[in-house]
Amino acid sequence: MMSNSGKEIFRPYARLITILGDQLITNKIVAVNEIVKNSYDADSELVTVRFFNMDNFNVPLGKRTGEDPYIEIEDDGDGMNIDIIRKVWLRPATPNKISKKRGKGEQKFTKKGRIMQGEKGIGRFAVHKLGDVINIFTKEENEDEAELLIDFKQYEQEGQLDLFDENKSDYKFLDEITNDWSVNTEPKVIKKRKGTLIRISHLRESWTDRELGRLEKSFQNLITPIIPDEDSKRLGTVNLVKDFNVEIEVDNEPFSNQDTKITFEKIAKIAPFKFIGHVSKTGDLKYEYNGTIARERKNSREFNLLDNQFDITLRSIKDRFFEIQDNEEIKTHSPKCGEFSLVLYGYDFYDKAKWKTKKDESDFIRKHNVFLYRDGVRVYPYGDPGIDWLELGKRRSEEKAGWYFSYNDLVGFIFISHDKNPLLKDATNREGVMDQEGAFEDFRALLIAMVQVMKSEADIDKAEIIKKNSEPIRKIEATVQSSFSKLSKKLDVIKDEETKEVANKYLETSKGYVSEMNKRAEIYEDLAGLGMAVEKASHDTLTLLNKMSLNLSDIKKRLDNDKIEKEELISLISDMEDNTYFLYEQLQIIEPLFRYEKRKEKKVSINDTAEKVLRYYRYEISNYGIDAEIKCLSDIQLQIGNGLMLQVFINLLDNAVYWLHNKSEKTNRKILIEIDGAKNSVTFSDSGPGIDNSAIDYVFLEFFSRKGGRAGRGLGLYIVKEILDRIGATIEVIQNANQRKLKGANFRIKFPEK
Repeated sequence: MMSNSGKEIFRPYARLITILGDQLITNKIVAVNEIVKNSYDADSELVTVRFFNMDNFNVPLGKRTGEDPYIEIEDDGDGMNIDIIRKVWLRPATPNKISKKRGKGEQKFTKKGRIMQGEKGIGRFAVHKLGDVINIFTKEENEDEAELLIDFKQYEQEGQLDLFDENKSDYKFLDEITNDWSVNTEPKVIKKRKGTLIRISHLRESWTDRELGRLEKSFQNLITPIIPDEDSKRLGTVNLVKDFNVEIEVDNEPFSNQDTKITFEKIAKIAPFKFIGHVSKTGDLKYEYNGTIARERKNSREFNLLDNQFDITLRSIKDRFFEIQDNEEIKTHSPKCGEFSLVLYGYDFYDKAKWKTKKDESDFIRKHNVFLYRDGVRVYPYGDPGIDWLELGKRRSEEKAGWYFSYNDLVGFIFISHDKNPLLKDATNREGVMDQEGAFEDFRALLIAMVQVMKSEADIDKAEIIKKNSEPIRKIEATVQSSFSKLSKKLDVIKDEETKEVANKYLETSKGYVSEMNKRAEIYEDLAGLGMAVEKASHDTLTLLNKMSLNLSDIKKRLDNDKIEKEELISLISDMEDNTYFLYEQLQIIEPLFRYEKRKEKKVSINDTAEKVLRYYRYEISNYGIDAEIKCLSDIQLQIGNGLMLQVFINLLDNAVYWLHNKSEKTNRKILIEIDGAKNSVTFSDSGPGIDNSAIDYVFLEFFSRKGGRAGRGLGLYIVKEILDRIGATIEVIQNANQRKLKGANFRIKFPEK
């Protein structure tokens, strides 16, 4: 009679070993790298991977010109003695390495000071991904050579498995298969004083030259690449391994892949944008930036990525660490990933002429991305071609392309460690990092934010070039006229009337072209300004119309049921009357912005214009808790096109409202417009985050913006400056702290003397 209870042990079938090698190791290149990583843990300085007789793969015995194909992987590391082979290597998941890694002090380091990579004990089964028969020869210093033979075909017997009738099964249990070992007092293979050689035969796949090239590239990236010394020093405590090398031989000849002639060190030196940063476990970013695209510009900064201190919206931070509760943005948690460092190199491929002579370099950059290293050893597959693990392509298309580099324009190295990033663990199949407790997603959000910070720095350097190349069209006209005058004087001296006539025709044509371009520029600026006003008005109008529609439906329903009092009805109608008047005012503001209205010149009061714009924004000002004040020392009257100053003030106020709402404390939000007729000037100030010193020279450039999303077109201040240029006025950012009215952005408009 069968017992109703008892105890049983796991007794795996032998084929479990081959399943581990086959399914937990992704491909043969990863398999070789797993074996090489074991050599790294053994303090090897040189690993040689040799391929023999690959031409004989799948060639019948009678037609072969040599031996069977096989692979050898040899290192000069510490090696193993027979006790380690028997009690550690043949006992998967032994706590040997993990105990050392989690130990204290010197225990977790190798003799060379390396932190061991392996801990699960699965990497050794990578050999089965390569072949069925494995010979291991290994020798510790001052010890005899140990030899182990493993025939994986024993673990893969064919036959029908019947779990309930073991007599009908040809499958063996794991503990029924033995592996042959021996101790060689006279070394058969290891001629050096120590090391390990693994010979793999009965190969499962052949290797082509192209695959060997990919393998060589993987070795190039396996250990942190060599980068310029100045960048290494700036990384601080990150340990860049420089005493480990892997070579490939084919039939005893060195394998050379031409694609590897370009190095990361060379690529780093030609990068126009460099960013070296460190993030603490609480999200504090400290970075150094160096840009050389226009002129050498360096900048360094420290702030917390989660504290809304940067002057652009870090979307990945908002999405990952915050949620909206009762219309308030609430922080949900702190980063769980731990601290890390990185170095990023950014490139700009828009200058095609520059890269035409550097095809090898540009190809190299496009084939590499952002790599991840743990304790100096690469974590796969991050950095491989096509692996956009930071989702930069997705974010450029869904959010705003200008916020991020393309992943094809970025090469970088991120450094984590077992100690400081305990939750960032390798996936069992050696492909990626597990997302334990959300730590990996926290890590990725911080990284994406850092790329965005770097891009904002690079945009300043690009803006310098745009500034140099973007001479306003109206100034070109003066340049052409000046040049012609000089030419005309020289032609008068030499009495060349024929050439002078041709030059006159050229001058008239140029003037006509410049005049036409001026008209078009004004149209585009007017339409852009009108578009922004209409967009705001339509949003407010639709919101109110929807609210009015709901109120009307409610009134009708309650009237039908005789459930509304006269006083309540009067109150609701009064509210709707106010809303209707607001809609009327919206249209009154927009009308002067149409081109036919702008061309009508009349006396315009700056004070009246400012008051009108504040009324236009009264809902935003009220809802965001902003104190808006006009301080009119004495008014200014201008004879200008109707609507021009409206457009100027709308753009300035829209900017101030955005920054106060999105990037400032919830208290003490203030806007001050000071009008001084005696000085013929207006000062427009807010208490927001202000303008970063590095961006001051570029805020009036077309398409330069530090805003995010749809708000960040980069046209507002550009349009303001262009309109003021038309009427002979100027605008500047007030940089002198003593002249600022409020702590944030301060602009001074100076009108021409009457």
